[in-house]
Amino acid sequence: MPGGGLIQLVAKGAQDIYLTGKPEITFFKAVYRRHTNFSMESISQTLIGDVNSDKTVSCIIGRSGDLISGIQLEFKTDLENIPPESDKTAATQLNLMARYYYQQAIDYVELEIGGKKIDKHYGHWMDIWWTISNDPMSKSKGSFSDQVNTRPHFMPLMFWFNRHPGLALPIIALHKHEVKLNIKFNGGSTSGAWSTADNKEGSVRGAYKGMSDISEARVWVDYIYLDKDERERFIRNSQDYLIDQVQYLESPIKSTSPAPNSTSTSMYFKHPVKELIWIVKDEDGYPTYEHDKIKLTLNNTDRFSERSSEYFTVLQPFYYHTALIASGNQYGIHVYSFALKPEEMQPSGSCNFSRIQDSKLIIGTLNPNQSNGAWSNSATGSWSTPAKSGGMIQIYATNYNILTVRDGLAGLQYSD
Repeated sequence: MPGGGLIQLVAKGAQDIYLTGKPEITFFKAVYRRHTNFSMESISQTLIGDVNSDKTVSCIIGRSGDLISGIQLEFKTDLENIPPESDKTAATQLNLMARYYYQQAIDYVELEIGGKKIDKHYGHWMDIWWTISNDPMSKSKGSFSDQVNTRPHFMPLMFWFNRHPGLALPIIALHKHEVKLNIKFNGGSTSGAWSTADNKEGSVRGAYKGMSDISEARVWVDYIYLDKDERERFIRNSQDYLIDQVQYLESPIKSTSPAPNSTSTSMYFKHPVKELIWIVKDEDGYPTYEHDKIKLTLNNTDRFSERSSEYFTVLQPFYYHTALIASGNQYGIHVYSFALKPEEMQPSGSCNFSRIQDSKLIIGTLNPNQSNGAWSNSATGSWSTPAKSGGMIQIYATNYNILTVRDGLAGLQYSD
């Protein structure tokens, strides 16, 4: 005997025309599309140079396959850290350090094609991107355990072709150009500092060091092999790829006594920018996240009204990024997106900084008297101690560019 579900079927009105009138799909018959024939293989590459020195090592990517869809670093290491000033458990300390996984291992990794820099990612940037676009302890990003010194670490790189298979790099069409990675490992030098907000176990501040005594370091490249017809099309035809790049600048905070009302940072970015991401650090390198007044100006015009830090550290990531960052987050990651979906390669909004003559990020007065070490705007304008110089603002801009592959060569359509 049919149940009440039939009543729903016949309960139709004029409003349903916009939902089910002249239907174009059904949810009850799967549809698939046939794809070209291909296979995948990950092949180890050789690093040239001493990974434990303070010099850059390099890796010339072999021509073992037709396309490159991913690159990872693999290594073993001794991990050193300065004990934090708290009674945190060892497990919690390791979890805190996992937030800075990339920058503990590497200073930067740079991609060159034909001797020209195409993109450069700092370890600090890669930690930021993991934090806002993924669960920072998920997937292949290293989570620390008692076996931290004995097991291999895997570190996926984040260039455009790593994140989007449809933008795999056609090395088969680059027979006149060499593809090369330049990597600078941190090799035990102190990488920075971290802090957490107040919690039941107390406020935590401490420093971490880079990974020392790196051994068995290698680069793994994920190759794609194409069938004959598609392979010939890649060789014969020119290709234009919409890629994203990362631009970076840092500027010291020029504080005086008494403290200024704000600090202004001029930005010299180029190209259509998807979003700006920045971190403010105090003179000891700790991230700060409590600023009452932040604004962006373009050609001396306010891009938006002044907003507090939480708009950029909580609300913007909530709307435009995958990861959920809690209110009062200890990461200090500020985001302002010009795009609807900045994590995707499909364009969804940008601001062409090449056409902006003057752009500034203005941050309210910095107060060094927060209990967790953060600086914030002084609501009253009074100060118990003078502000200190030596802080730093680090700003990243993710932008679009076009990589053209033609006649065995590759190059950017728009240079810096």
